[in-house]
Amino acid sequence: KAQMKYADKIGAAYTLLLGDNEIAAGRAALKKMDDSSQRDIALCERGDNGFGYDSLFISRELKKTFGEATSGEKDEVSHRFRALRDLRSKL
Repeated sequence: KAQMKYADKIGAAYTLLLGDNEIAAGRAALKKMDDSSQRDIALCERGDNGFGYDSLFISRELKKTFGEATSGEKDEVSHRFRALRDLRSKL
């Protein structure tokens, strides 16, 4: 808790939460300080699908990195795909 207070005090935009439990699970949490939202990231790259950071960011819905996910799985959790699907249903 003291470290989080310090990060807030110095105006850190993000903090990385990494302890024994996270190391054992092979992931860490990247916390955005202004709204307390968190994203899970893998400690090593996993998967060959996608580009950029896909092999590091873990989807909470899919329980795997976007690099491990198929295109179809990515579509199902994509906010753009969901918005398009919703729009199509209204047309």
